[in-house]
Amino acid sequence: MDITEEQKITARVTRENIEAIKKIEAEFNRRRSFGDLIGDSIGGAASNIIFVLVHFVGILGWILVNTGYFPQIKTFDPYPFSLLSFIITTESVFLFMFVLIKQNRMARRDEQRSHLNLQLTLLVEQELTKVLQMLEKVSQTTGTPDATDYKTLELSKETRVETLAEKLDEAFSKK
Repeated sequence: MDITEEQKITARVTRENIEAIKKIEAEFNRRRSFGDLIGDSIGGAASNIIFVLVHFVGILGWILVNTGYFPQIKTFDPYPFSLLSFIITTESVFLFMFVLIKQNRMARRDEQRSHLNLQLTLLVEQELTKVLQMLEKVSQTTGTPDATDYKTLELSKETRVETLAEKLDEAFSKK
C-alpha cells in the first residue's frame, strides 16, 4: 500500500504536534515542586492494584496472627486490633493528603490545558473569520452571484469573546 504525499505530510504534522505536546507535558512535570513530586509518586502508587493487594494480604495476615490462627506466633495486637486501627487511620489521613496534592496539581494542569485550548480555539476563530472575509472580497471581485449567504456574512464578522461570555452567563444564570 503506497502512502500518498498528503498522508506523509499529515503524519509529519501529527508527529510534530505530538512532540510539541510532549515538550509541554515534560516542562510542566519539570516544574513540579518536591511536594508535588512526592504527592504524584504516592498517589500513583496508592492507585495501583498491587497496593490494594499488599494491603489486603497485610491486614489479613495481621488479623490471622492476632486472633491466634498461627499459635507459633505470639499475638501483639489482640482484638479489637487497636494498633492496626491506629496504623490504618494514620495511613488513610496521609494518603488522603497526598491524593489531594496530586488532584490539586492535576486541576492546575487541566486549567492550563483549558487555557491553551481556549487560546487555540480563539486563534482558529480569528483565522476562519479572516478567510471568510477574504473569500467575500474574492467573490465580490470576481462577480460571483450570491457566493455569500447571510450566514457567511454573519460569520465573517469578528467575534467578541466578551459578548459570548456575557450571553453564556445570561443563558446559564437563568437555570
